[in-house]
Amino acid sequence: MRFLCKNCGFPATVLVGVPLVEAVCNKCRRPLELSADERRVGRYELLESIGSGGYGTVWKAKCDDSEDCYALKLIRKSSFSEDDRIHLLRQIRTSQHLEPPRVVGVQDFGEADDYWFSVSDFVVGVPLGTWEKQHHPDPNCSAMLCAEIADAVHYIHGRGLVHRDLKPGNIIIDLEGRPNLIDFGLSKCESDADLMAIERYRAARESMQRCRAGSRAAFLGTPAYMSPEQASGNSFHASAQSDVYSLGIILYELLCGRRPFAATGRALVRKILAGRPRRPSRHRHNISWQLDAICLKAIARRPEDRYATAADFADDCRNAVAGQPVNAKPLRWSFWR
Repeated sequence: MRFLCKNCGFPATVLVGVPLVEAVCNKCRRPLELSADERRVGRYELLESIGSGGYGTVWKAKCDDSEDCYALKLIRKSSFSEDDRIHLLRQIRTSQHLEPPRVVGVQDFGEADDYWFSVSDFVVGVPLGTWEKQHHPDPNCSAMLCAEIADAVHYIHGRGLVHRDLKPGNIIIDLEGRPNLIDFGLSKCESDADLMAIERYRAARESMQRCRAGSRAAFLGTPAYMSPEQASGNSFHASAQSDVYSLGIILYELLCGRRPFAATGRALVRKILAGRPRRPSRHRHNISWQLDAICLKAIARRPEDRYATAADFADDCRNAVAGQPVNAKPLRWSFWR
């Protein structure tokens, strides 16, 4: 979102973390001095930019009838087709039925001028990636944290949702050290027949357009955390096992301080589709064979080789920490290096 500077007329952007009332022009460096009306979206006052997510920018905001703070996502209407708009609104309505704990669903949505907006509770905390750099959790702490994240993922799966964009940036660690799952902008609702029909139509249309243009598959999600089925361009077929794959990547990164595939762009996609990750203990020797096995089962290339549910993944994580048997099998070291 840009704000017109009254001094030089430059369309200024506000840096993340800077209170809107203190924002300055990117060009002339003079205060923007925005009026109360200029800082408003519907019945919400924008306080500061807190980042960006799928499809839009996210702001910390305050509602007229409450002192509580919210996370407000702004999405420019011009970036959406009519199909996209209907799809987004149905996704937002679906996520309104999600309830705490550990899942932050949408509380309100609407439109203002050139934007759609959605509003969810504001969680005081930091993204998982930032928290990991601050706390350097040991393997047992990492496994228990991923078990809690998997509990939240299992909850949304039970309500027919597949997140499709699980990553550290969409997991907020609150002041109590507990994870909170946010941002359902790319989710798929398998329990909504109309929404699935829209998804099916969009997938078929995009496939035909790619064939005619001879272009590569389009991705839906964050490449470093997406499953092979998403990396191959089949996001419509993403399932609960696709989210389990992302959970496995998150656990791997917490255990090792790095993801299993060190690449970007098309090279990363090739590794996701055909690469063979090293077991975590090759990077850090204090990782047990049980956590090795859990990680590599979760990120198996074929969905049927992964955990059937996020709850199964959570159970194995807790059992590994408790010294109990796990369902993941010991690895053949020569195969997994």
